[in-house]
Amino acid sequence: MATSVSGNNTLGTVETKLSLETVMMKALSGRSEILDDQIREQAKLISDKNALLKEFNGYLQQARTEQAKDKTTDMSAEMTAFLKANDVSVPDGYDDTSYNKDEWTAVIENMQTEIDSLTSTSQTDLIDLQAIMNKYDEVIKQQTNFLSTSHGEKDSIIGNTRI
Repeated sequence: MATSVSGNNTLGTVETKLSLETVMMKALSGRSEILDDQIREQAKLISDKNALLKEFNGYLQQARTEQAKDKTTDMSAEMTAFLKANDVSVPDGYDDTSYNKDEWTAVIENMQTEIDSLTSTSQTDLIDLQAIMNKYDEVIKQQTNFLSTSHGEKDSIIGNTRI
């Protein structure tokens, strides 16, 4: 499937045809660019989830510290906002920020559930990233093999014309 492109220059009409080699390399290059973009998007998704997990773990530690106290303590405004933004349920809603030991236990359990969920999806995301990277490697190998074969054919032709 060679595509003709005609154009005028100062010397007259020039007609060029794309070779099969050129078409194949353009297709493989386009595919590798698409996969490269997918890899970058997936890596960003994983990085964002890891940052969220780190933040969750920091607040989880803070909640455990509050739970260890033998009195009712207040949840910080930052923790309240974070839990609300991430749909983590807390006893008595987000308006009441004073919690006793049992209520802190409920908060910790709910946070741990969310952390476990994020960890599971992170593992799935890593598997997806590995699959995309494998496809990318295959495309690069195809490009390399195609170039190697093309180069070998050209060397053979040049060698045959010298004789």
